[in-house]
Amino acid sequence: PRLPSSSISLASPIIIITITIADRMDSSCAAAPETCGVGDPSSSSGDLAFYGAAALSAAGLSTMVLMQLDGVSRRLLSPPRLLAKRRKEYEYVAEQSGEYNALMVRQHVGGGKGIYDPKTETSVWENLYEDDVAEMEDVVAEILDAKKPSPVIVAMERDSSDERDPDAHHLFLAFPSLPKFCDGVVATPGPPGLYRRVRVPLVGFCERLAKAFEGQMTSTALCFVADASSGLGSETLTAVVRECDHGVAIISNPAWMTHLSLLVSKMGKTHDMTARQFERVIFALCRLEAWRVRDSVGVSRTVLFALPGQACVPLLLPLIQRVFVHERHVFVYDGCCYSVETGLALIKKFGSSYRQQATNQVWEEVSAAPRAISATFPVAPLRHNRELPEKLANLPGTHASVTEAWMA
Repeated sequence: PRLPSSSISLASPIIIITITIADRMDSSCAAAPETCGVGDPSSSSGDLAFYGAAALSAAGLSTMVLMQLDGVSRRLLSPPRLLAKRRKEYEYVAEQSGEYNALMVRQHVGGGKGIYDPKTETSVWENLYEDDVAEMEDVVAEILDAKKPSPVIVAMERDSSDERDPDAHHLFLAFPSLPKFCDGVVATPGPPGLYRRVRVPLVGFCERLAKAFEGQMTSTALCFVADASSGLGSETLTAVVRECDHGVAIISNPAWMTHLSLLVSKMGKTHDMTARQFERVIFALCRLEAWRVRDSVGVSRTVLFALPGQACVPLLLPLIQRVFVHERHVFVYDGCCYSVETGLALIKKFGSSYRQQATNQVWEEVSAAPRAISATFPVAPLRHNRELPEKLANLPGTHASVTEAWMA
């Protein structure tokens, strides 16, 4: 009979080992049938060692699989160890989701489905370094040229293939080509296509870009929406803004903010970027995004940023408030139980896999972080609380995940 998927994943290591042992026994008996009798003292000691090792491997593998099941972990692990295990899993899902989302963006700017070839990634990027000052200034000048389409943000990550500085973080930008007939309106970005792709140093370039935007006069206001309702509040608010159609440009759940929040969460651990440098990066990239949608800004003269999920809010909001002191900040929140209910509905609808693709190949969807991940997997560690591990240990894994993301 056909087993359910959970039973297959649990039993498969044991099944594989059992078959291996049986095959070994069959082959041994076939080779020397006269020495395979029960209780025969001439049986090979090497076979006995193999069987023992196989049995230990089966037990070890089955224990590892069992420990991956949250229900079993809740019974075997102490609350602090269970919380530590879950947080490692949350971190893994958040990182993998960010990498997969960046891959989908790379596909969009690399020609789209059927054209994009990951094998050509290393050869299509124009790589700039800290000492390429003139080249970076040229890129900044190109960005500020109102007659040209602005670049889109592809990713923020290390480049392990870079022999000069594999530990440095880079900003990956993609410039759409200028349409032949644009009647004065530069729409950016366009559909999937072959964009010009440039890799620049994250901190050094953003500092230059921030200074350039500081010297530029603007009448456009920014509005940041911080959500603590598993995305329900920000989704409702952006839907209302779109329906009103009063000239407010919307940038919803940008994936690059998720990448940035992961970097902020590791400040002082895996890199040496400072809070001041993160502030300059946020200022430069938010102004870049507002500049990119300049032709969508109407009479309201406002660009609305919906921060990507309650998991990122506690990491990004303090930096954003220090940088954009005089801009507008909206807080949307719901109760814990209702937020958990909304988060569970997202998981039920979209699944909890980090491999989530946009329904349509349009930039607004491709570049957005999936709500089923950003609203349900915590990124920021909670403040120390003696009772917290025990309370969360009483909840199933998905409930605990959304609860901790909401509490953060």
